[in-house]
This record gives sequence, structure tokens and C-alpha cells, in this order.
Amino acid sequence: MAAPAAALWSLLASPQGLGGWWDARVLRAVPEGPTAAGQILEAVRPALGRSWPVRIEIGAADHQGRMLRLTEWAPFGLRTDCALTCLEQAGRSCRLVVEYRCTTLSWAAGCAGTLLRLGGARGAEGSVRRLRAAAEARAAPPG
Repeated sequence: MAAPAAALWSLLASPQGLGGWWDARVLRAVPEGPTAAGQILEAVRPALGRSWPVRIEIGAADHQGRMLRLTEWAPFGLRTDCALTCLEQAGRSCRLVVEYRCTTLSWAAGCAGTLLRLGGARGAEGSVRRLRAAAEARAAPPG
């Protein structure tokens, strides 16, 4: 993407930054502060005309290596595991490596997940597009 790794990582390094691109709005981080292993984020995700509670657990946050691993727990037994790694590229660009896996606890959860996506949840692809746009906007010269 057309942004330095530092601009991209700044969006991953804080819970408030996650809310700007992840398909959920972060309400609270426990403990507060930069993303850290063991941190729990309470958030809501809009879909089907309402806000659904989600819990995001930070599994790992390597600020020096620019790697974040998190698990999102959503209603109906939906679980999303995501690992994001920001790699420096030549010039003022970087590459984002995303490992993403969504699992359900039952067939009913799978149906509910489909309904949530159809009802407004934008999914991983939309989140990565928003992250890219936010990082590139952050890196753009003022004016």
C-alpha cells in the first residue's frame, strides 16, 4: 500500500485505531493503553438495524515487529481469528499480511453469521480496504 509501515502500524497499535477500520466500534479497552497481549476490547458491530456486542481479545501485540493477533467473539457463537503483520517495503510503502479465519460453534451460528453479513456487517475484505484507505490518508502530505 502507498503508506509507510509506521502509518499503518499506528492504526493497529491502539484500540481506538482498530475501531476506525475494523467492522466494529470499540467502546472500552481493559486495560486502557496501546494494544497489548491479554487486553480485552468491548465493542459493537452494526448489522440488521441494530448494534451487536462483540468482544475482542488481543492475543499478541509485537510493536517492534509490527504484528497483531486478535480473536473476536460475536453473538451466536461466531469466532474470528485474525493475524496482521505490517512489512516495510522500499520507498514510502508497506505490505499488510492478513491471516483470517472465521469459525462457528454450530450450523445455526453459521446461518446467523451469514445473516449478519447480509444485514450490514462488511467482513474482512471491507475491513482491509478501510485500513488501507486510513493508512494512506494518514501518510498523505497535509493540504
